[in-house]
Amino acid sequence: MHGLRVSTLGMAMNSRFALIFGGLAAVVIVGVVAGFAWLHFHKAPADGDLVYGDAPILRLNPDQHGGTIFRAGITADGSLMVTAGSDDVIKIWRVRDMEVVNTLRVPISNDAAEDPAAAGLRAVDISPDGRFIAAAGQARSDDTYRLLLLDAATGEIVQDLLNAKGIITDVAFSPDGQSLAAGLYACDGQEGECADESNGLWIWRSDNWRQPSYRDTNYGGRINGIAFNGAGDLFTTSYDGQLRRYGADQLTLQDFLPSPVPARPVAEQYDPDILPYDLDVSPDGAQVLVGFVNDQDQDAPAALTLYRASDLAPIQDLYIGDLVGDDGDRVTATVVNGVGFSNSGAYVYASIAQHQSGVSDKKIRRWALAEPRSHIDYDICTSQTIIQVLPY
Repeated sequence: MHGLRVSTLGMAMNSRFALIFGGLAAVVIVGVVAGFAWLHFHKAPADGDLVYGDAPILRLNPDQHGGTIFRAGITADGSLMVTAGSDDVIKIWRVRDMEVVNTLRVPISNDAAEDPAAAGLRAVDISPDGRFIAAAGQARSDDTYRLLLLDAATGEIVQDLLNAKGIITDVAFSPDGQSLAAGLYACDGQEGECADESNGLWIWRSDNWRQPSYRDTNYGGRINGIAFNGAGDLFTTSYDGQLRRYGADQLTLQDFLPSPVPARPVAEQYDPDILPYDLDVSPDGAQVLVGFVNDQDQDAPAALTLYRASDLAPIQDLYIGDLVGDDGDRVTATVVNGVGFSNSGAYVYASIAQHQSGVSDKKIRRWALAEPRSHIDYDICTSQTIIQVLPY
């Protein structure tokens, strides 16, 4: 199965989207509080471009989430997708027809019940074989954040992996399903020691879910992205401005610490305050794609950069270009949130935006790596922020 999944995080009204370009008809699914809308496309031509169909079909699905959808994950074969959000509910979807096959309810806190935007499940992933789900969020009334390993078929808690003061920002299973990684932060913008000793990267192995097999607490900011390659090497981005690589063999050594490299684009003209956000690893494991955001200067451009996976040396920047705002004027693309490689590795996708929350300035942009200065756009027509892009 081939397609592109896009998760979007809304800026207001708790409306959230989860979009998918998938299947032979390249279906787009838009999930909002009111339901799911299916917009069907013609089959993609040989060059891979998606073409709108003559008669889009709208379908409402009553099995939608009751609040914000924060994250999604998909199995290795692309048959099942999980979504999680502020309603403390995990939904498992059969991708071929986007039917809900299971709904798992996670214990919620008092804060989550009163203000779903302030709590709920913030991270989720499903194991490659679809057996397990890892879900994290604010799930207790004492303001701790909890990471749970669930049985995907029954919803039973297999292991209560972690309880911490810091927010668990991302979780990811390794391609073989034998490892689970989680990123946590509790010290963004603070000087000196972190507010909680659980800050940083956590790894568990399937042969002993009860105890983490590896930890790295040497992060000076939140972990934004976690990605494995096929060999089990792990890569992370962080708001401390660093890009890190953990070799699969190194993750077996509890005292190993990586040598972070500054995450910077190749070109020198980018703003010094630019920060790495999401990342993805190419199918062959040779390259890492990093998207950058510029939180300090709304007029300074964001960046999208390829790195060599073996030593994290920057290879090239992909040309982002400008966007067209709601008023028709061109605006600078200052945010690159979700990024992803195509299954073939020949293309990369990224969500591009400008800090001001308009409708016209949110795009999914695709580059052919053979032509990094040219791109095509997919118009989403949303004022929501697209935070996750996952071709499958």
